Amino acid sequence: MTAPLEKFNADNYLLLSQVIEFIKTDGESAKMDELCDVIAVCCQLIEDHGYDPVERFSARAEEKGGDGFRLIYAKYREKFGVILDEIRKQEK
Repeated sequence: MTAPLEKFNADNYLLLSQVIEFIKTDGESAKMDELCDVIAVCCQLIEDHGYDPVERFSARAEEKGGDGFRLIYAKYREKFGVILDEIRKQEK
């Protein structure tokens, strides 16, 4: 459960609002613009907490290994696909 005091944390709200903009936007090009805004907000928040975004991201990518981020994406895409399959079965 989310701690009540954290629900309206400005950093959380800023990032969440950008993610919502990404979700709500239609058109691939416009969606990619919104995704860039999400990335920009993430970098801003990393800086606001006293870290260098490039160094932090590089360290995280190295920690995950060569294809670490892509493997995480593939894993969640597969899980999401299973969920969608279950929803489709229930709708029939």
